[in-house]
Amino acid sequence: MISESEGVRQATFLQRAGAYSIDSGILLGLWFVAFLAAGGALTAVEDESTESDLIAIFIIFFGPVSWFMYQWACNSVGVSPGKKVLRLAVEPTTNAGRLPPRARPRPGTGLMRTIGQVIGAVPLGLGFWWALWDSEGRAWHDRLAGTRVVCRESTAGVAARVWDGLRRTRTKEQQQLALKEALEQEIPATLANAPLEIRLGRWWMVALQLFHVVFVLDILLLARALGWDWGLLALIGGLFLLILAGSWPELYGLTQKIVISAAGVSLERLWGSKSVPWYAVTGVQARPDLADMRIKGFQTQLTWSSSALSIDKRKGVLLAIRARLPESARVEEWTGQQLATFAPGALAGAAGVTLLFASSLLGVPAGKALGMRCSVASAYSRERFDLPNEQGCVVLRVSGAAERAGIRQGDLMIEMDGVPIVSGAQFSILFENSGHDEFEFVMIRPGQPQPLTFRVKMGPTKGPREDRSDPLFYYLRARSDTEREHIERDIQDYTRAIQMAPGFDIAYMYRGELYQERGDLEAARADYLRAIELSPDLGVAHRWLATLDQEEGDTASALRRFESGIALDKCEGGFTRYNIECAEDYLLLAGFYTGTDIEKVRPAAERSIEFYSGFAEPYYQLAVVHYFLDEDLEARRYAETYYHFPQHDVEPEKVAALEALLEESSFNCDGALEDAPHWHCPIPLETSPP
Repeated sequence: MISESEGVRQATFLQRAGAYSIDSGILLGLWFVAFLAAGGALTAVEDESTESDLIAIFIIFFGPVSWFMYQWACNSVGVSPGKKVLRLAVEPTTNAGRLPPRARPRPGTGLMRTIGQVIGAVPLGLGFWWALWDSEGRAWHDRLAGTRVVCRESTAGVAARVWDGLRRTRTKEQQQLALKEALEQEIPATLANAPLEIRLGRWWMVALQLFHVVFVLDILLLARALGWDWGLLALIGGLFLLILAGSWPELYGLTQKIVISAAGVSLERLWGSKSVPWYAVTGVQARPDLADMRIKGFQTQLTWSSSALSIDKRKGVLLAIRARLPESARVEEWTGQQLATFAPGALAGAAGVTLLFASSLLGVPAGKALGMRCSVASAYSRERFDLPNEQGCVVLRVSGAAERAGIRQGDLMIEMDGVPIVSGAQFSILFENSGHDEFEFVMIRPGQPQPLTFRVKMGPTKGPREDRSDPLFYYLRARSDTEREHIERDIQDYTRAIQMAPGFDIAYMYRGELYQERGDLEAARADYLRAIELSPDLGVAHRWLATLDQEEGDTASALRRFESGIALDKCEGGFTRYNIECAEDYLLLAGFYTGTDIEKVRPAAERSIEFYSGFAEPYYQLAVVHYFLDEDLEARRYAETYYHFPQHDVEPEKVAALEALLEESSFNCDGALEDAPHWHCPIPLETSPP
């Protein structure tokens, strides 16, 4: 209880909401200014994907962090700009709730209060709304930190005092005196002749709970977008049950109406009514705060909850009963509680908390995914899964949406949205550039004579079933390290997969690539040769072995192996849409010709772009070739295209080399001679990067 003699009053819910709205507006304004400033700084980033990533990180992290620090600072000093405007203050409670004069919280208290705000915001802001029905007007964070929000009498102002008077705030101690005051109050003479009908629930409180239901509906829409998942369903169910628990007295009260008339007392429900005539009434029981009442009769009794009613309405009900009560019946204090109003709400709350805890264990999907990993078909995968000798991408891992659609491990993907698929790299790039979330796959399944068609709509992410006794586990873990952050561990994973499956050809191949990057050319060559021995038609292994021959100076062997890779990948006459394997074959061949035969660089690089225009390197190669052939216009066009690729796809040394070469050129954008150092010309290419 807050003592008025100390010059403070309990802040109303609307006062607190107003202060929080002012603070939120200030935070939103600061966040928006910071966002504009950060956006202006990020426009200097040439890489658009990097820029979007940085903006996403800013949006996700800066807002919550700034809010947390702002709230912590304000809670630590006991006042915020919003509270200052409305003359409110946060103060710690001591001495059984009494406040020391001008007490201020400490940083530790401020931190606990801020953490409590986070906790209270999670179940749709229930922790904040709690102050509406709390007997002391305190929210969850107030209870957790041992604080309350007060309005000082000396600075409260006329409006606050008038509102407090209209609201007639009652503390818990005052509510406990309701029964005593109602029994001592004189009964008006006309009350016995006036019937009384009161609905035991408040519609406006139900409307408030419907506001929470809207949030649950939003989550349902999110669930529809992400795809159903047990963790998400548990979260939705938990939130719904918590809302039900908080609004149960109101909802239950709306199904009941107490009618007091000359005939007796009736409790009318939606499913029927029950009455006790006055001559049969033997007594009345009521709790000290009049939250529960009971009419006792000879053969029956009526019990109802008045907790949703104001104190004045509770007293009005008891006065109406007293006005007609027989002289032999008495009103007694009752310390019990109606199970029908207490137990369902408590059970719903407990079930809601249990489901929320279960959702945290099950995991809520953070996004949508196909849930599928595949790799180029090789002798090992064909033998393991009994697949035909056809080009395609063997599904090595399946989960989530793809698994629900019926795709299985060991299926051979031969087509995606009408595009032939020959490798995992092509599948990944085609998926990333698709721009939609529903795909059609054509698969060859072991034991099935005809290809099968599957339509897969992206759904919630879900971890696949892992089996550490399967060599695919170690192979896929190494392959997932696309940034080469753990090369030594990746080599160990490939080695473990090979130890478990000695015929694992592509494990040798990818391990050889890591050896080559590390500079161990002898080990790399041994792995490439072993992969080709196990799977002679593995074109990518021939391609990488060719690069190793080139690096060691054996140009004749390198050229033979490049040509073998192109033949095995069926590039001559093959499809040209997102054919990553053939694009890389010709890209590496163009690089080989750069040091041996400049005339052959152009057709190889152009062929690479024809298969896939998303590699930056062919544009650099063509820019250099056209420069040395004195074709300045073409050189500039390809150089400009190279510059427009994301920053992580271009090499600074090659950018500088193009600058140096083309600044020496005497050709300007208008076809005239000039010595100006700025050579960029806005001439678009017909073929541009995706």
